[in-house]
Amino acid sequence: MSLRVATPELVHQQVRAVLEKVPTARALAVRAEPRWTGGTLDVDGRTVAVRPCTSPLAVRATLADHLDPTGGDGTPRDRGAAVVVIVCDLADADLGHDVLARLAGARVWGLEPWNAVQGLFGVRRLDAAFRKDQGWIAEALLTHVPADTARSLTGRAVLSVEVALDALARQILGADHLSIDGVIAAASADTGAVPFAWLADVATETRDGLLCALAERHGPLGALVAAIVGNGHGADLLAVGVAARAVYGQGEHDGGRPAGRLEARLGIAAIEPTTAAALATRCEEALGELARTDTDRAGQVLAIATALAADVDAAHPEASAWLPAGYDRRLEVAAGLIDVALDRLAATTGAASTASGVDDQLRALVADVADAVERAGDHRSSGTGAGRRRLAHLRMAARLLTWLASPEGAEGRGLAVAAPAGSGAGPVSFEEAAAAYAAEGAWVDRARRRLWHGDADPAVGATYRRVIDAAVARRRPQNQRFAELLAAWTTTPGAPATRTRHRMVCVEDVAAQIVAPLARATPAEPTPVLVVVLDGCGLSSFGELAGQFAELGYRELVTTGDDGTPSPRWSGVAALPTVTEVSRASLLAGRLDQGNQDHERRAFERCEALRIDGRPGVLFHQNRLLGPAGVALAPEVTAALAGSGPAVVGVVVNTIDDHLKRGTFPDELRLDDLTALVPLLETARTHGRTVVVTADHGHVLAQPDDGGTGSFQGGGTGGERWRHADREPEAAEVLLRGDRVVLGGADGVLAPWDDDFRYGAKAGGYHGGATPEEVLVPVAVFAPAGLDPRPRWEHAAPATPLWWDLRLPAAVTAPADTAVPPAPPAAKPRRRPKVDESQPAMFEVPAPAPAGPAPIAGSAGGPSAPGEPAWVAALLTSEVWQLQRDATGARAPLAEDRVRAVLSALHRRGGVASFATITTEAAVPASRLAGFLTHLARILNVDGYAVLEVDAPAGEARLSLALLAQQFEITVTAP
Repeated sequence: MSLRVATPELVHQQVRAVLEKVPTARALAVRAEPRWTGGTLDVDGRTVAVRPCTSPLAVRATLADHLDPTGGDGTPRDRGAAVVVIVCDLADADLGHDVLARLAGARVWGLEPWNAVQGLFGVRRLDAAFRKDQGWIAEALLTHVPADTARSLTGRAVLSVEVALDALARQILGADHLSIDGVIAAASADTGAVPFAWLADVATETRDGLLCALAERHGPLGALVAAIVGNGHGADLLAVGVAARAVYGQGEHDGGRPAGRLEARLGIAAIEPTTAAALATRCEEALGELARTDTDRAGQVLAIATALAADVDAAHPEASAWLPAGYDRRLEVAAGLIDVALDRLAATTGAASTASGVDDQLRALVADVADAVERAGDHRSSGTGAGRRRLAHLRMAARLLTWLASPEGAEGRGLAVAAPAGSGAGPVSFEEAAAAYAAEGAWVDRARRRLWHGDADPAVGATYRRVIDAAVARRRPQNQRFAELLAAWTTTPGAPATRTRHRMVCVEDVAAQIVAPLARATPAEPTPVLVVVLDGCGLSSFGELAGQFAELGYRELVTTGDDGTPSPRWSGVAALPTVTEVSRASLLAGRLDQGNQDHERRAFERCEALRIDGRPGVLFHQNRLLGPAGVALAPEVTAALAGSGPAVVGVVVNTIDDHLKRGTFPDELRLDDLTALVPLLETARTHGRTVVVTADHGHVLAQPDDGGTGSFQGGGTGGERWRHADREPEAAEVLLRGDRVVLGGADGVLAPWDDDFRYGAKAGGYHGGATPEEVLVPVAVFAPAGLDPRPRWEHAAPATPLWWDLRLPAAVTAPADTAVPPAPPAAKPRRRPKVDESQPAMFEVPAPAPAGPAPIAGSAGGPSAPGEPAWVAALLTSEVWQLQRDATGARAPLAEDRVRAVLSALHRRGGVASFATITTEAAVPASRLAGFLTHLARILNVDGYAVLEVDAPAGEARLSLALLAQQFEITVTAP
């Protein structure tokens, strides 16, 4: 049997082990081949000399040379080393007792690697799981693992295979563990050195053994990672995994030629698609973590992955949520689906409508578009500046498509369909037209104006142009109808009560009807109010700004009805023509007026409605708002907003109107971009001021439908979008006359309803015309968070139209006299909860009243209300519902009409709706909604299953239609 070669690692560990037992030892012998080339060793600070000896005589001579204190002449001997190790091919019996007595342990130690490993790790024995073919592990441990590291890895009596391999992975691969994630993390780390670079210097047996162990421990994925690292591509492991997603997708693609190119590049014969997909998942997770901790390194990895995917011509970049090409493809796919949906919409125009007025195939296409938009939003590029802009435009295109697919008259908030598409039905009064525009049209204009900026991809941009053209075609007659009703209303205004019912107020009445009641809401002392006039801000523009007030610590207030039900946000009607000198002057004066800034300031201070406790209001125009360098607001503005200032402070912010003049209107409006507005709002919040945000007029942007300069007509006198009525109105104009038409005299003015029409030079935008964008302005009220609402006001946020959430109206249930819905399956009887009648109830609940005659429409058992899904009636008549309702023990049962309305609202929204949406659609007061939903959840959540989840902090309710059907054993159809 051949002897083991004495390596420095083996000798080092053997000396350490002996010295731990015999600290004073100065000599020891180990049995091995008597040869040594390793030189002198240092073991824990002690110098160790190694001497090969081929005979007992040589051993004696070495000991004499090392241990004798003096030479033959009596002079001190310089031994040179504290410890000497004799390497010899001799047994104990070959040496005399006198020699053994001079050796540590009085024996010749066997030089066994595993014994040395035990000493290295400080354990008494090895795990039995070590195999005979894993001898390389011992050699590798002794070669690569420092003693202090080894001792820190285990404090137990046994060294396991896992600990041993993890120790090698840490030292050789730089991985915390011999795991997929550990190796990927090592590949992604930016340590200043190329990952795995020194693996080439490791003994072949060690390298191959460690990588084989990785494959054995983690199956096919481990084998793939081991092959990539073993073939010298470990430094790019993370990038390879990210690129693999674009080749193999989720494992459903075999990869084709791109897969062959990738395999050849990596030196791997074949890669299983599902394994490659698993590697992609791990690498994407690691890249996500890296992006949070080291953006530079993450960018490097992504650049390599992008180049690799391009080199192999990856065919499925859309599968990747990281590669930039994947974002491009996802946008292209979504745009392609929009094109198909537009084709279907064109093909079904004028065809017989379904119960909901929406073709089933079109409904499916719209759902596919919504999924594609969500998929685009899942891509990492959607979080970048340019990516967010592109996603916003895609979402606007999808919203407009959904609106186009919704039947005309199918109320923007998802209420029952009033008229099928193309029926020509529309508002019959100006008040109705204004309310309809506030509820839906303003959202449409907001989307189409944003979408007009388009996309850099020509194909995607062409799709957006189709959407815009279709939206303009549908909006144009609505604008014409609005202008015609405006012209009639201006001549013969409706009753004030009609305006109030539709939450509409003329700008000259805002001071008396909105601001003054808020300021006088508390009899004891006036409530301070800040009036913000955003010059040129119509309803569509304000839609972009409204949600941003919450970021500054404000909550919106809306008025409530007699029953406490919140109403929509108020809309203002500009004075005519819709120009600043008329409408802003009228707004600030509290009466129809005309004048410049100085006139406005004096009129505001003289306005009796705004004189609270004898103190007049004070007004600051934009040029008086800013303070000196380093100070956000002028001192006089700050002083006015303070508690000692007047009850009503007004400010005029011209930023939006300035954008129109300069042609610099941004892609998206932000509060931060409006001059001094953020510090104004912050200061007002500090002093507890309620904020009324309104405008003098809106505007239309210079975005001609044909991409040119729009329609131009010269001649006459007036402004950019109005003319003195010195002739009859033409096709795109209306004649405006009446008391609220301040300019033009008795003849009135001409104003276009076509938003591409102008009388003056081309600019970034215009106002003065008769479109709802110019005529209607916001009148919104915000209070600092934590401030109790004023009487007859309630915290609420206006609900979005159904199509804004990319949802179509649900099918309308036919009336009972025209169609009989199929009977729901009989519910299985359920056992009533057992009650210990020996214990008195905490609260006595009166027994339900006996059923009267036939139920009325909308009550349990009655026919479904318009727009209500058929399953609601089945639910409310089920035995399970009745058992659950009785078991809740509530003092007062839930009003079934509100139960129906809430469930219908949730159904229309696909089971998820915000509190604001439910409040608006179901007419439940916001202050009572959380309690109502909690009570309803107790009834619906049978046996603890979360049929209805109420997330009060998020202001959201989630209804599981599948669980509802299962628990109440009824048929529930998806919207």
